[in-house]
Amino acid sequence: MNKDVLNPFIGIFWGITERGHSLLLCDKVPLIQGELYGDAITWGEHYNFWEGLRSQKLPHTRTQVPAWSEYDEWPRGRVIYQTQKEKFIVYADQKLLTEAARQAIRKAFSLPTPDTYYYSDSHYKSIRIISKLKL
Repeated sequence: MNKDVLNPFIGIFWGITERGHSLLLCDKVPLIQGELYGDAITWGEHYNFWEGLRSQKLPHTRTQVPAWSEYDEWPRGRVIYQTQKEKFIVYADQKLLTEAARQAIRKAFSLPTPDTYYYSDSHYKSIRIISKLKL
């Protein structure tokens, strides 16, 4: 892993648009707090996090999107760490694999550029379109 990046995170995220502004909504933890799952370190569940926001069981966020939409309507993804290959993997809706979205994800999760790989995942297909994410 690139030692220039301090405190990388893993977790789940969405690209959402509200009032004409797009942003990443994330549930993340530092890599060292993740959960081992096979040969990967991972964190979070999309449905549970979204429903927690809806029911106010989780800290308030800067968006009200979860209150009026479903978790699987928006482009979403996950950041994991592959322990054997020592690299970060981002699995995401194809809509979140633009260069601007990759930069926003790298920034939000403090990911090392050379040790992070991006893949589309059919599990994360969404019906909504987001405008360009702000960095």
